[in-house]
Amino acid sequence: MNKLHRSAIAILFLTICSIKLVSAQAGRSLQLVANETINKTISSEESHSYTVELENGMAIIGKFTQDGIDLAIDVYAPDGELYKQIDIPNGTARDELIDITSNQSGEYEFMVHPLNKEANTGNYTFKVMQILSLSENTKRITKNELPTETLYNLWESSLTDNTAIDKFIENQPERHIIESIEGSNTDMLVTYFCIPNDNTE
Repeated sequence: MNKLHRSAIAILFLTICSIKLVSAQAGRSLQLVANETINKTISSEESHSYTVELENGMAIIGKFTQDGIDLAIDVYAPDGELYKQIDIPNGTARDELIDITSNQSGEYEFMVHPLNKEANTGNYTFKVMQILSLSENTKRITKNELPTETLYNLWESSLTDNTAIDKFIENQPERHIIESIEGSNTDMLVTYFCIPNDNTE
């Protein structure tokens, strides 16, 4: 075997290895970590995969910003089914809130990909702000649902004290509370308490 032939084989071998390495890197998923900011460049032919392990009821909260390219994020549940698609508004460079609460335990995949296969190369930033436990996420959701800080504090106290609600009602001179509304100088929020008795169905 002459030197030219050997050189050609060596070059071919290195080329094959390089192709395999690039393919492996393209298919690799990166693990999402709380308080992490990911800055990436993406082309129209690429898709970037990120994963996070969540127990049922946990949540991942983050922000996503695209620049120079229109992107979408497909979120896949542990069973492989599409759980949610986040379509970033076209041409925007503002932060898009990522708020995913898991409904089953396992690994969730976030697949970032361009909407247009003929798009130019662009950039994006994926910031993971929090990964919340079941307890933390339950408190977050409840706080958003309850209309006042007083009721949230009462609910939180009831988690560790079975008599917290009874004590609260006993200490109220009226069967309602009046509280200010954040951001309003003219309106007040009135919450009435319905206390059941033996005849209540």
